[in-house]
Amino acid sequence: GQSAAAAAAATGILPAAVAMALGAQAAARRRRKASVVVRPRGVAIARSAEGAGAAAVSSEEFDVVVVGGGPAGSLMAHLLAERHGKSVCLVDHNYSKTWPNNYGVWLEEWEVLEKQLQLGLIDCLDTKWALTDCYFGGSWDIPVAERLRLDRGYGRVDRVSLKKRLESSRVKVVQEKVDIEAVAANVYASDSLRHDAQGSTLTLPSGQILRARIVVDATGSESRITRRTSAAGEDPSPAPGFQIAYGFECIVDGNTHYDTKAMTLFDYRTDHLSFDPEWEARAQSAPTFMYAMPLGPPPG
Repeated sequence: GQSAAAAAAATGILPAAVAMALGAQAAARRRRKASVVVRPRGVAIARSAEGAGAAAVSSEEFDVVVVGGGPAGSLMAHLLAERHGKSVCLVDHNYSKTWPNNYGVWLEEWEVLEKQLQLGLIDCLDTKWALTDCYFGGSWDIPVAERLRLDRGYGRVDRVSLKKRLESSRVKVVQEKVDIEAVAANVYASDSLRHDAQGSTLTLPSGQILRARIVVDATGSESRITRRTSAAGEDPSPAPGFQIAYGFECIVDGNTHYDTKAMTLFDYRTDHLSFDPEWEARAQSAPTFMYAMPLGPPPG
């Protein structure tokens, strides 16, 4: 789960979950005007000046710069601007694109999150299932056909609706790719990011300069901005763990093999590979699973 921490006096890089609750003190900021395009929804977007000829280099100051516009970064930027009155810049070169991931959530957790945040998250689910099914047959002497049914609801997030819900006219969006590579804690291979006692300076490939009290890294588990370091005397920090999933949405003609009224969260069975002992042995030595989200009859 995400946690919040007061960070009004902090400088430098913070993990994505930390800056949710910046202190209420608002520093006076000296601003210089940047080239801005306003989208119909009111979200201000500063576009890269790369290849634009003699475009003037701009500089602007913010309380917080969030790098990475996925769900975590977008939520943080929204809350800091809308709830805490901070000046926020969100930097992501893919900002205008649809989030590629398929997000599933336990309904009870999503409802608690909505109760805490009051953002209309319930309306950002496109499908709900009252039950969740799991299959572990073929292992631990469990029959292949045995089903473990959880009386626990599951939902699929509507990525488009959620992203739109988290947009804010108070957040300035810069669509540029950040070229930063950390070589040590708070030490970088170039001058793209520099920290000092008053805050941080982020220089984008276009030459645009962003100055902030805090820079938040929300670029994900394979971040090139943040280095994981251990305290003195502790073991080295492990590499971040992550899961790779391949998914597709399709129309099934005939038997789905799963109950369409339930979300199938895990199907670890390998009996479908019994025709090839080598493939089956590989699946058993490196377990993986199938998940299925029945979305109902196709439109039309």
